[in-house]
Amino acid sequence: MSAAIGNTHKVEYNTCWQEYCILFVALVGRPGANKSHPLSFAMQPLIDFDAEQSAIFNDAMKRYGAAMELPPKERAANGYDTNPTEPRRIRFTMQDVTPEAVHRILSENPRGLCLYADELAAWFKNFNRYNNGSESEFWMSVFNH
Repeated sequence: MSAAIGNTHKVEYNTCWQEYCILFVALVGRPGANKSHPLSFAMQPLIDFDAEQSAIFNDAMKRYGAAMELPPKERAANGYDTNPTEPRRIRFTMQDVTPEAVHRILSENPRGLCLYADELAAWFKNFNRYNNGSESEFWMSVFNH
């Protein structure tokens, strides 16, 4: 529910204290305890939405690319905007991302996102895989909105 709500709602105690619907959730259990199935079942509507939006985005990018190949004067004659804007990809989920990619994806999706990792250990192992930075601190700042 937190991923679906995103940044659309918040609880405000006073002007200095606001809480957003941000959750870190982990299913913990023994191997073979059937953790993946309930997680994928709960995430499937968001994954399906992302697949539909990805197809829409790909079509829009093809149209944008075709428009940008034409000189500005010929765009209108061929049914394109004279000054087309690059489409942005709308999504609810992201997987296997770097902090830099999170910043870019969040800038395109101000509603918010859900990082979906089937294996918690894999998410932790990926911390600082590309640099010697402080990825755990990054995720704590994300949690604080």
